[in-house]
Amino acid sequence: MPLSFQIVALGSQLVMTAADQLPSFDMAATCRLHITAVYGVAAGPQYKNCMQNEQSALHQLRRQWLKFPNTARTDCASWQTIGSAPSYVGLLTCLQAPGP
Repeated sequence: MPLSFQIVALGSQLVMTAADQLPSFDMAATCRLHITAVYGVAAGPQYKNCMQNEQSALHQLRRQWLKFPNTARTDCASWQTIGSAPSYVGLLTCLQAPGP
């Protein structure tokens, strides 16, 4: 019994540590994939706008990350990594969404 408690305690510490760290996404790859899917080409003003939006969201997340609840940080970060193009804009939107 004590061993299973130790495993649960260790697992919860790992989750908390992961929630404390802002995830690292490849903004250029995200924008290339998104812009190509929408416009058929991965360059131009749409790509530049996408990169600016991602940079802005990242800047805001760096300032506010620890102000969001641990569970929201963990859940939203996990949801962003499900697809092939994780996004700081998507992460910020998820964190700012009203709860149930």
